[in-house]
Amino acid sequence: MTAPAGKLKHPSGWFAAGWEVSRALGLLSDGAFRLFIYLCLNADRLMGIRRSVASSFAPADEKLANALFQRGISIRQVERGFLLGCARKYATLLNNKSNELIVSVSYFQNVIEEAGELQMPEDYWRYLQLRIDQMERQWLEQTQASGEGKFNKRLIAPMSGRI
Repeated sequence: MTAPAGKLKHPSGWFAAGWEVSRALGLLSDGAFRLFIYLCLNADRLMGIRRSVASSFAPADEKLANALFQRGISIRQVERGFLLGCARKYATLLNNKSNELIVSVSYFQNVIEEAGELQMPEDYWRYLQLRIDQMERQWLEQTQASGEGKFNKRLIAPMSGRI
């Protein structure tokens, strides 16, 4: 069975490629282009999935992402750095040490480096992801109970194996 003309089979993951993609295709190597497309598809989810993050992908963040790519830092290492950074931020928020949200990718720069040095099994990263989900729910409940309400109001998306 074919999809009707003008309708997408799976519209949830589709986006229209604009002039930026066309330009990148002509400028970037295969690997760099793949990273560019990955970031296009995941940049908002990498940062916006967590309520402790109140930032969009700004030019300074793009510069940092480019520097990480130039150094050969893998997406997996970046994702793991985000996990570590978010876990630490939630621990701080839950212990009332701060109420400041993450506003830039630069917050994660050191933990991205640290994630590359850690020799942890895959199960650890899955556990950390689940623990962050729990900490986030606990923090949201704590914040709502105290009436502060100062958190990222974007809808939370379920974790799908990556940040």
